[in-house]
Amino acid sequence: MINYKAFIEKYFKIKNRLNWVKNNWSMGDLTGSYAMQCEDIIFAVKGRHILKEGRPTDYLPYDRVSNQSLFHSHQKPIELIDFLIKNSSKRGDTILDCYMGSGSIIISAVNLGRKSIGIELNDKYI
Repeated sequence: MINYKAFIEKYFKIKNRLNWVKNNWSMGDLTGSYAMQCEDIIFAVKGRHILKEGRPTDYLPYDRVSNQSLFHSHQKPIELIDFLIKNSSKRGDTILDCYMGSGSIIISAVNLGRKSIGIELNDKYI
């Protein structure tokens, strides 16, 4: 199995761990654990990087994908991904998603005129 953290750190500079704060979070263990309202997003770059829209915080409040539209258990909303890609890249740049899942990042990248690379281990989502 590939160690993706080591791979990312070898070729990219990890800038931030962003916090996607779900305005509507999922259930899980209702009596034995705290409800998970946040999900980490690793923001890594190659070379010198300048954000396009100022300096937003690492707090990203976006609704999660509704159960009716859910294709993957960790699916990200396109609105969240669009915000990150627009602010972090320019047309023609390449976006890497090491955990492709439902492909939200790849879809957003293509729609915004970026190149994309997706990696997914589960054949169900390829």
